[in-house]
Amino acid sequence: MDDIIKILKNFGIFSEYLKILDIEVEGDKYITILIPDALDWIELEEIEEILEKKMDNVRIKISKLPLSRFIKIYLERNLKNKTYGNFIENIEIDGINYALYIDWKNKKIIIHKFNGKNPITESCKLSSSWETPWNLWVLGFKSREEAKKFAENLASEIYKYYKIKFESVEHKRCLIEN
Repeated sequence: MDDIIKILKNFGIFSEYLKILDIEVEGDKYITILIPDALDWIELEEIEEILEKKMDNVRIKISKLPLSRFIKIYLERNLKNKTYGNFIENIEIDGINYALYIDWKNKKIIIHKFNGKNPITESCKLSSSWETPWNLWVLGFKSREEAKKFAENLASEIYKYYKIKFESVEHKRCLIEN
């Protein structure tokens, strides 16, 4: 794997979000390299060919890292004392906290207010799942400002790699100041 990373770096391809998946099927080895950066198909074929020559008897495919996977990798690396998606079921969260609803289908990050794992208003959590193929929840931010800053940083990283503009908004119904 070190050889693969070295070759990718020579082509200017290296990211903290790089994922290398390898499997062996009936004696044949396949490696898929997922990257958030967009490359044209000529560059991809050239790099794949060089890697296949270096890694004898291995089929290599470079593909774009799906946005949903990129977001989860970002969360894994940047969340501290917070939880997201299906992991929420396995953790206790007490008291008032702020949550992000990350919706990659509609390109929005919506800030909500929760009491533990329960939304302040019923209109906040429309689905019974903490994670679906199109979105996920992140719970445990101590303040509205902390949630907003995290949402803005995530949106910035998404734009940097995917050139997709995510809108960060506050959910008015549960964040009304009394």
